[in-house]
Formats: sequence, structure tokens, C-alpha cells
Amino acid sequence: MPKIHAAFILILCATLIGAVFYVAWLLTLDGHALPSADDWKNFYSLVGVGIAAVSGIIGVWVSFRNLAAQAKTSVDVERVKKSLEKSVPAYGNLFASASRYYRSLAPLETGNFNIEVIENSEGKMKDVEGEIVFVDNDYEKLWFDFWQEARYIKEQSSKPLSPEERKHLWSVYVKSLSARLNKMKEVAKNTIRG
Repeated sequence: MPKIHAAFILILCATLIGAVFYVAWLLTLDGHALPSADDWKNFYSLVGVGIAAVSGIIGVWVSFRNLAAQAKTSVDVERVKKSLEKSVPAYGNLFASASRYYRSLAPLETGNFNIEVIENSEGKMKDVEGEIVFVDNDYEKLWFDFWQEARYIKEQSSKPLSPEERKHLWSVYVKSLSARLNKMKEVAKNTIRG
């Protein structure tokens, strides 16, 4: 409850207690028509005690509410901390596997092709695939789209092609694959850095 509400409740309770004390005090005046100066001093003392009691009760109540809010906040912070401990490395590992795959396909630019290196990169993608649960849906889609396109290039390159045909294949897909990789890098950096 915000502080303004607690202050309002304190003033309201103090006013009600004061009114009750005032009525009780008037009833104990032994028939005086008007209260004397000493009677007023007694009244102020009674109201002061009432206000102090209400203030104490509200203070304890507000303290317990604050403790409960702090406990909930602590639990939320721990949950976020645990989530970050897994998601930050996941973004890095997923990007690293995609980057490795890209680099294993890059020799196609010169017409070269090494299926063992590319298969090794494919294996790295499979190794980190389980970490996809720790990233957001947009990053997951980026990663799988990259992988699908990279696998297509790998499959096409595996066919009996001349170096010139491999160069052409790379030239057709390099911009798209590179753009996907750069987008993954940008999203990973923004997510990790906050």
C-alpha cells in the first residue's frame, strides 16, 4: 500500500479515536457546563495516547507489508537471475555454432568444399540445439532459419559440382545467409547487454 494511503488511514483512525475520547471525556465531566482548562489538558493527553497507539499499530502493519513485498521481490530477483544464468550463455553458444557453420561454408566462395568440416559444424549446431529453450521465440526462429538455409547450401554443395558452380552457389546465398547471421549477432548482443 503506498505511503499516502497509510498516512490517510493514520489520520482517519486518529480522528475517530479522538472523537471517541472526546465523547467519553465529555461524559466524565461531572455535569460541568463547559470544560475547564484542566479538563482540556486531560483531553489532549488522552487523544495523544490514542494517536500514539494507532500510529504504532499502523507502523507495525506497514512494516509487515513492506517485509512481505521485499520477500516477493527477492524471490522474483532470484528467478530472473537463474533465467539469465542460462539464457546469456545460450545466446552466445547458439550464435557461435551458427557463425562456425557460416565459416565452414565460406570456402565455397573460392570453389572449395570440405564436407568433413561442414559436417563437424552441423554437429555443433545439433549439440547446442537444446539451448534454444533459453532464448526468446524471435531468436529461435532466426537460428532455425539460418540453420535451414545453411543445410540447403550444404546439400547443394554436396552434389557433384565444378568449382565455378560452387562459387555461383555461394554468390546466390551469401547475402541472405550473412544477413541472417548478422541479425542473430545483433539480437544476441542487445539481449545480453540489456
